[in-house]
Amino acid sequence: MNPAMIQDEIIKEKIRNKWTIWKNQKRYYPDETLLWERYVKKQLRYFMRQEEAERYKDHRQMENHLYECIYDILRSNNPRQINCLLLNVTEQN
Repeated sequence: MNPAMIQDEIIKEKIRNKWTIWKNQKRYYPDETLLWERYVKKQLRYFMRQEEAERYKDHRQMENHLYECIYDILRSNNPRQINCLLLNVTEQN
Protein backbone atom coordinates (compact mmCIF):
# COMPACT_ATOMS: atom_id res chain seq x y z
CA MET A 1 0.00 0.00 0.00
CA ASN A 2 1.32 3.42 -0.95
CA PRO A 3 1.06 5.67 2.13
CA ALA A 4 1.30 8.82 0.00
CA MET A 5 -2.11 8.03 -1.48
CA ILE A 6 -3.74 8.77 1.88
CA GLN A 7 -2.77 12.43 1.47
CA ASP A 8 -4.84 12.77 -1.70
CA GLU A 9 -8.10 14.65 -1.06
CA ILE A 10 -10.07 12.45 -3.45
CA ILE A 11 -8.94 9.32 -1.60
CA LYS A 12 -9.77 10.92 1.74
CA GLU A 13 -13.27 11.71 0.57
CA LYS A 14 -13.78 8.18 -0.75
CA ILE A 15 -12.59 6.74 2.57
CA ARG A 16 -15.00 9.00 4.44
CA ASN A 17 -17.83 7.69 2.29
CA LYS A 18 -16.73 4.11 2.81
CA TRP A 19 -16.39 4.71 6.54
CA THR A 20 -20.09 5.50 6.85
CA ILE A 21 -20.85 2.16 5.22
CA TRP A 22 -18.29 0.31 7.33
CA LYS A 23 -19.65 1.80 10.57
CA ASN A 24 -23.04 0.27 9.81
CA GLN A 25 -21.46 -3.15 10.27
CA LYS A 26 -20.71 -2.35 13.91
CA ARG A 27 -23.84 -4.11 15.13
CA TYR A 28 -22.45 -7.45 13.92
CA TYR A 29 -19.33 -7.24 16.12
CA PRO A 30 -19.13 -7.25 19.91
CA ASP A 31 -16.67 -4.34 20.08
CA GLU A 32 -14.85 -1.82 17.90
CA THR A 33 -11.56 -3.71 18.03
CA LEU A 34 -13.09 -6.77 16.42
CA LEU A 35 -14.90 -4.59 13.91
CA TRP A 36 -11.59 -3.04 12.96
CA GLU A 37 -9.58 -6.26 12.90
CA ARG A 38 -12.07 -8.46 11.10
CA TYR A 39 -13.87 -6.08 8.81
CA VAL A 40 -12.61 -2.52 8.37
CA LYS A 41 -8.94 -3.39 7.99
CA LYS A 42 -9.69 -5.86 5.21
CA GLN A 43 -12.06 -3.49 3.47
CA LEU A 44 -9.53 -0.64 3.67
CA ARG A 45 -6.76 -2.79 2.22
CA TYR A 46 -9.02 -3.97 -0.58
CA PHE A 47 -10.10 -0.38 -1.34
CA MET A 48 -6.50 0.90 -1.41
CA ARG A 49 -5.40 -1.96 -3.69
CA GLN A 50 -8.21 -1.08 -6.09
CA GLU A 51 -7.24 2.59 -6.09
CA GLU A 52 -3.56 1.78 -6.63
CA ALA A 53 -4.43 -0.52 -9.52
CA GLU A 54 -6.61 2.17 -11.09
CA ARG A 55 -3.87 4.80 -10.78
CA TYR A 56 -1.27 2.42 -12.16
CA LYS A 57 -3.55 1.65 -15.09
CA ASP A 58 -4.12 5.35 -15.78
CA HIS A 59 -0.40 6.08 -15.49
CA ARG A 60 0.46 3.25 -17.84
CA GLN A 61 -2.10 4.48 -20.40
CA MET A 62 -0.71 8.02 -20.25
CA GLU A 63 2.83 6.72 -20.60
CA ASN A 64 1.86 4.58 -23.61
CA HIS A 65 0.16 7.59 -25.20
CA LEU A 66 3.30 9.68 -24.71
CA TYR A 67 5.43 7.02 -26.40
CA GLU A 68 2.96 6.75 -29.27
CA CYS A 69 3.20 10.50 -29.79
CA ILE A 70 6.99 10.38 -29.71
CA TYR A 71 7.10 7.53 -32.23
CA ASP A 72 4.64 9.33 -34.51
CA ILE A 73 6.82 12.42 -34.45
CA LEU A 74 9.95 10.41 -35.19
CA ARG A 75 8.26 8.54 -38.08
CA SER A 76 6.96 11.73 -39.65
CA ASN A 77 8.66 13.23 -42.68
CA ASN A 78 9.23 16.57 -40.98
CA PRO A 79 12.67 18.15 -41.00
CA ARG A 80 14.85 17.19 -38.06
CA GLN A 81 14.62 20.63 -36.41
CA ILE A 82 10.82 20.55 -36.38
CA ASN A 83 10.87 17.04 -34.93
CA CYS A 84 13.15 18.23 -32.13
CA LEU A 85 10.77 21.10 -31.33
CA LEU A 86 7.75 18.77 -31.37
CA LEU A 87 9.52 16.29 -29.09
CA ASN A 88 10.37 19.04 -26.62
CA VAL A 89 6.77 20.24 -26.54
CA THR A 90 5.47 16.68 -26.15
CA GLU A 91 7.78 15.88 -23.25
CA GLN A 92 6.89 19.10 -21.41
CA ASN A 93 3.19 18.27 -21.46
